Amino acid sequence: MPKISICIPVYNAESTLLKALDSVYRQGFTDWEIIVVNDGSPGRDENGFKCEKIVGKFIKENKLSKSQIKYIEHRKNLGLLEARRTAVENASGKYISILDSDDELLPDALLNLFNTAEQSNSDIVQGKTELVFTDKFPLKNRQQIINKMNNLFTGSLEDFQIFDGYMIKGNHHGILWGKLFDRELYLKALDQIPFTDCVMAEDVLQYFFISLFAKKYTGIDIPVYKYTVGSGISNQL
Repeated sequence: MPKISICIPVYNAESTLLKALDSVYRQGFTDWEIIVVNDGSPGRDENGFKCEKIVGKFIKENKLSKSQIKYIEHRKNLGLLEARRTAVENASGKYISILDSDDELLPDALLNLFNTAEQSNSDIVQGKTELVFTDKFPLKNRQQIINKMNNLFTGSLEDFQIFDGYMIKGNHHGILWGKLFDRELYLKALDQIPFTDCVMAEDVLQYFFISLFAKKYTGIDIPVYKYTVGSGISNQL
């Protein structure tokens, strides 16, 4: 069993999928598996390749075993929440890392998150985010989004402090990427959410229950995630 399962939903982000996959492959921490969920995506990359072809090519070129990368396909677009549910339910790692297919993990992200989780006995670990803005994102709003995406509590919170910190005090955000979760905690949260065609605030819905059931949160002042602002994935059009 791998230590970390990296869950990557894909919808119309084939052009950036390889970059996301490469960011996992380049990690110094190697005890991982990748779960790619094609959420009914009609997209292709610049070479005209569909999602399954991109994943297969990535496996072949890097001489990976098929056990290291699971490819799952939804027949129709179910939305980001259900794509992530499928990924987490098919993961076998001790921990879950959420990676959007238009983003990247920063170098040593998995190592820093994993070591913190193990040493602090935390079921949620959050790191900092590096932001990349597309041209269409307004300049005047950029600092606001930088502050929002880097809202984390440096140190540890326990039990109800986690839910209170997220919902009431706002001392850390509820975005799922840039964090490491204990898989059993994530599954327990998903059990509270029936199948839903959720295309807005899906992170809020999931993290509401994750933070409610969590035992220990630790935030680290280390960048772990590169977020592309102004693009979106797994949304119905």
